[in-house]
Amino acid sequence: MIAGLDELGATEVLLAVEENRRRVMDAQAELLALAAHWCDLHGGVGFDDQRRVVPGAEVLLGLGGAGTPEVEEFAAAEFGVMRGMHPMAARNLMADALDLRHRFPLLWAAVHALRVEVWVCRKIASSTRGLSAAAAGYVDAAIAGFVGSLPAGRLLGLVEAKVIEADPVAAEEQRRLAEEARFVRTSRDEHGLRVLIARATAGDVVLFAEVVERIAGILGARGDGDVVNVRRSKAIGILAVPAQALKLLLEAEAEAEAEAETQAETETQPVIGEAPESESESESEPARRSLLELLRGVAPEVLRPRVRLFVHLHHDALSAGAGGSLNRVARVEGLGPMTLGQVRDWLGQTTVDLVPVLDLAGQEPVDGYEFPAKMVEAVHQLQPVDAFPWALNTGRRKDTDHPTAYVPLARGGPPGQTGIHNAARLTRHHHRIKTHTNWTATTVLPGAQLWHSPHGFWFLVDHTGTHRLPEHHATAIRPHHGPDFSPHERNLALAVIHAT
Repeated sequence: MIAGLDELGATEVLLAVEENRRRVMDAQAELLALAAHWCDLHGGVGFDDQRRVVPGAEVLLGLGGAGTPEVEEFAAAEFGVMRGMHPMAARNLMADALDLRHRFPLLWAAVHALRVEVWVCRKIASSTRGLSAAAAGYVDAAIAGFVGSLPAGRLLGLVEAKVIEADPVAAEEQRRLAEEARFVRTSRDEHGLRVLIARATAGDVVLFAEVVERIAGILGARGDGDVVNVRRSKAIGILAVPAQALKLLLEAEAEAEAEAETQAETETQPVIGEAPESESESESEPARRSLLELLRGVAPEVLRPRVRLFVHLHHDALSAGAGGSLNRVARVEGLGPMTLGQVRDWLGQTTVDLVPVLDLAGQEPVDGYEFPAKMVEAVHQLQPVDAFPWALNTGRRKDTDHPTAYVPLARGGPPGQTGIHNAARLTRHHHRIKTHTNWTATTVLPGAQLWHSPHGFWFLVDHTGTHRLPEHHATAIRPHHGPDFSPHERNLALAVIHAT
């Protein structure tokens, strides 16, 4: 907080805003320099090539574009957790730093002269990574005179033009590859909604938009009072069930034709004594009517696709009239928190398969190396997020790891090593880091891991997130140090740590 903030006049506030921007730019430029130096400390010099023969072991990677040095694959992990970011985000930062330092020296100098913001430079670096070193140098020189004077949008537009100038053949190839990079994905939103993002050919997008518009119009004609944007959104849900969408479109077309025939009959009356001209029915009309009758005769639940959702509810939420707002929320895997009203709406529109509640307390350890399916599910319920510090993944496609390495019984290992007391769910990349580097992890309680980084830093990962711990706190909860705490005692120690 700025001292004496209430005493600042308008001019002082504006000058403080300018100074704040300078400090932010300076801090971001410093982070970029640190990332580049971290790459220098973890480059090819002294790298043990023999580690490559072990499946899944670390290798050297070219994070940046052509002309940048290779870096140890797992170097981003520790850098990232100390910065409070996901290791892949740290890897992207390191790649951008290398590109700017080695391929865009003029832009790199402008960053450290505080003439341009780091986010703009990083966007330039990532968008030009496919260029040769010579082409990147051409772009760097071409935009140098405009850095710091053009706003971000215009500068990035200039970069696009100079990229084409630098290598027209490569630019055309990138355009072709971009057309092949089509996708449909969703992103998190709030209030139980999600954003659907699609990249497709222009023709496909136009056709899809027309069908969405058509269905939205049909809904409006049938009395749906929502605004057109909401009806377009509803149309996407209808298109998710193709048979339902087809039925709706066929019914609307039949209704429109019947209305047109009625209108024609009222406007054109035949002359007395003359028979009206008969129009031959199109060849496709009987088939269309038969298809519509078939769809009308099918039960609605048969037309819907089957979707498996995992909904987590507090037991109070299932009791009628239960109070306590904290217990009136449902958590849906892959979608996030929802109101109970939204869940009721979903369950009222679909077929429900009930799955018995898994008793997390009834998971007895086993002697074998492989985790039984029920135990994997129990570990996921206890810790649905990837157990690596600052990780994000909440999906179910993860490895189940023994934080304390499994030792076969034939080699003297103790019984009962495989259980929720010694389990963590990790993405494959984080599993490889833990297996092939000096990162270590210990399960201090089911669903809580204590991590030790290669350079001696401690991190606790539990249901409250990631916490950097000092040595004395880490020692207090480590199972291998001090007294053998009971679960209650270790819970108490964790509570004290979180409170401080």
